[in-house]
Amino acid sequence: MKRDKDAAELAWKMFEKTGNVSYYMLYKHLDNE
Repeated sequence: MKRDKDAAELAWKMFEKTGNVSYYMLYKHLDNE
Protein backbone atom coordinates (compact mmCIF):
# COMPACT_ATOMS: atom_id res chain seq x y z
CA MET A 1 0.00 0.00 0.00
CA LYS A 2 1.35 3.40 -1.00
CA ARG A 3 0.58 5.02 2.36
CA ASP A 4 2.63 2.39 4.22
CA LYS A 5 5.61 3.02 1.94
CA ASP A 6 5.39 6.76 2.62
CA ALA A 7 5.21 6.12 6.36
CA ALA A 8 8.18 3.78 6.13
CA GLU A 9 10.16 6.42 4.24
CA LEU A 10 9.30 9.02 6.87
CA ALA A 11 10.31 6.65 9.65
CA TRP A 12 13.63 6.04 7.88
CA LYS A 13 14.26 9.80 7.55
CA MET A 14 13.52 10.26 11.25
CA PHE A 15 15.90 7.40 12.07
CA GLU A 16 18.67 9.02 10.02
CA LYS A 17 18.00 12.38 11.66
CA THR A 18 17.72 11.23 15.27
CA GLY A 19 19.60 7.93 15.30
CA ASN A 20 16.72 6.56 17.38
CA VAL A 21 16.53 2.79 16.92
CA SER A 22 12.78 2.74 17.57
CA TYR A 23 12.32 4.60 14.28
CA TYR A 24 14.34 1.89 12.56
CA MET A 25 12.14 -0.79 14.12
CA LEU A 26 9.08 1.13 12.95
CA TYR A 27 10.57 1.36 9.47
CA LYS A 28 11.19 -2.40 9.33
CA HIS A 29 7.65 -3.05 10.54
CA LEU A 30 6.06 -0.74 7.97
CA ASP A 31 8.31 -1.92 5.17
CA ASN A 32 7.30 -5.56 5.72
CA GLU A 33 3.56 -4.90 5.41
